[in-house]
Amino acid sequence: MADTKAGRRVLVDACILISHLRHGGKPGPTELEQAASRFDDLVITAVTAYEVECGARAAKRGSDLAHILPVFEIVAVTFAEADQAAKVYAEQLRGNMRMSSPDAIVAGTARLHGLPLLTSNLKHFEGIEGLRVAGTTAALLIDEQEHHQSQE
Repeated sequence: MADTKAGRRVLVDACILISHLRHGGKPGPTELEQAASRFDDLVITAVTAYEVECGARAAKRGSDLAHILPVFEIVAVTFAEADQAAKVYAEQLRGNMRMSSPDAIVAGTARLHGLPLLTSNLKHFEGIEGLRVAGTTAALLIDEQEHHQSQE
């Protein structure tokens, strides 16, 4: 399969960033590296940056993101994102599903902006209407193809 970009943006969850940061010379590319090679734009929320940096500070390290931050578009949490996150949170509660506030903000942001979400924490985002989520870049690309075919 040719290594062409999907011509899209993808929202990257904190777990994908953390996995990349911990990769430490293991063989093969990380999910983040695969996404960077296949999508035009990698997007994170300001809350995702916060989550990753909290881990670094708690471990008494400097910034974990400073050296890779230029790769990302960072979406601020405005009222629109907060409102969509609150809707996601309420929907999950009505379905007897618990959700953390950071996950609700990530899901709400992805849904609001029509971005697919790349996460290894699939269970955290199960059953959210209007949210395309996958655990691997390959799965996102397959989902993207199917999504476009269903709209034709």
